[in-house]
Amino acid sequence: MDIFYFFFYLSLNLSHTLSSIAFITTNYYITASGATKLRKDFKERAIVQRLVNFNELRLFESALGQHNMITVLQRGQDEQTLSKTAMTRRTKDAMPEILQKILNWADKDTDYSEIAQSQLYESDKNYIRFSKSSKIWKILDRIKSQGLVLGSICNVNQGIVSGADKVSKKHEKYKFDAELGDGIFILSEEEIDRLNLSVEDKEHTEVVV
Repeated sequence: MDIFYFFFYLSLNLSHTLSSIAFITTNYYITASGATKLRKDFKERAIVQRLVNFNELRLFESALGQHNMITVLQRGQDEQTLSKTAMTRRTKDAMPEILQKILNWADKDTDYSEIAQSQLYESDKNYIRFSKSSKIWKILDRIKSQGLVLGSICNVNQGIVSGADKVSKKHEKYKFDAELGDGIFILSEEEIDRLNLSVEDKEHTEVVV
């Protein structure tokens, strides 16, 4: 899960009924398995007023690759209150005039919709829909009606993920003989030759050409 889930939770704890809460975060929580409890909390304690999904449109230069979303909540419950959603098809950098159009609900390259709180959540995992007529959900519903959910017949887990595949500036403090960009766990033939490894050690190396 992401740490910002706790900020959502705490903001609902601290806020009064009908007070508004707004965050800009990544957009992964609407379907992430680690956010199941967060979505359940939204369903039970909050009215989702607006969701603005920026997808591939880059908002922050220092956070490349992030998919951002604005979430506006209100503390309280009303199943018939409409949630206004926006999902842009734009890409590249977000210029001020483009952002203004998107947030004013006036951008031709952004899909806008309204959906009641009672229809906002999907399945027992409370996945969040952006439109009750979304093509994606129709496809998923068709798949679900004709097959098995993978999680019902096996455990789905992620294996080991290395956080240090190449030498970067943060490794300079270790004072080892390496250049920026050199592989750490995945090595080129040239890098292996420079290490003067034994025959036994070379059997445990991976060469990338």
